[in-house]
Amino acid sequence: SNGHRSGVMSVAVSSSGEIIVSGGEDGEIIVWRVDNGRIIRTINAHKDAILSIDISLDDRWFATKDWNGIIKVWQVSDGALLATIRGLNNQVIWLSAPYTHYLHPEVTAKVY
Repeated sequence: SNGHRSGVMSVAVSSSGEIIVSGGEDGEIIVWRVDNGRIIRTINAHKDAILSIDISLDDRWFATKDWNGIIKVWQVSDGALLATIRGLNNQVIWLSAPYTHYLHPEVTAKVY
């Protein structure tokens, strides 16, 4: 693949500057290497457009939020889905993950 098949709705750059994660209108996530622009993996992540992405400070996890307010937490190393948070509807506008290096499969969501 050469990239997204639909419009790109959100992008996040890792704190190390080594990885970019982009989210598409079609719910697809692409994890990219910054140094060579190559795709590490593509994930069919959400049924709706991905509006927000953030990557943990240690580059181990990233979180995505779709149009319907569903938040998913993913492992960078293998693309594994670690957690899904539903029921927040559109109370979450944007994800910010300054402390997500503490995340594990039992994720706690805070709504501000």
